[in-house]
Amino acid sequence: MSVVNGLLTVVFALFTYFQLNDPDPQLWVTWYSFLTFLTGFAVFKKFWMPSILVGIGVCLVWMGLLLPAFLEWIKEGMPSITSSMKAETPFVEFIREFLGLLVCLMVLVGLFFQAKKVKAVQN
Repeated sequence: MSVVNGLLTVVFALFTYFQLNDPDPQLWVTWYSFLTFLTGFAVFKKFWMPSILVGIGVCLVWMGLLLPAFLEWIKEGMPSITSSMKAETPFVEFIREFLGLLVCLMVLVGLFFQAKKVKAVQN
C-alpha cells in the first residue's frame, strides 16, 4: 500500500498545485493539501484516525451540498462536463467538484480501513 499511498500523495500534491488558478483556490488548496498530508503520512503507516474521520465527515457534508446539482445533471441526461476546461453551464463546476469529492471520499475511506488494519496488527 505504500506505493499506492505514494502515488496518491503525488496526485493530491498536483491537484493542490493546479487549484492555484481556480476561482476559489483557498478552499480547494486547503482540502487537497489535507489529503496530500494524510496520504503522505500513510506511506509510512502513520494514520490519525480523528483527522481521517473529520475528513470523511467534511467530504460527506460538502457532497451533500452539491448533491442537488448532481441529481439535476443526471436528470438532464448527464451532458458532457469535459468539453472544455471552462465551465460553460452552471452545473458543470458543481459536477466536477462533486466527482472530485467522491474520489477524495474513496481515498479517505481507504485510509480509514488501512488505519484499522495497522491498529489491529499492532494490538
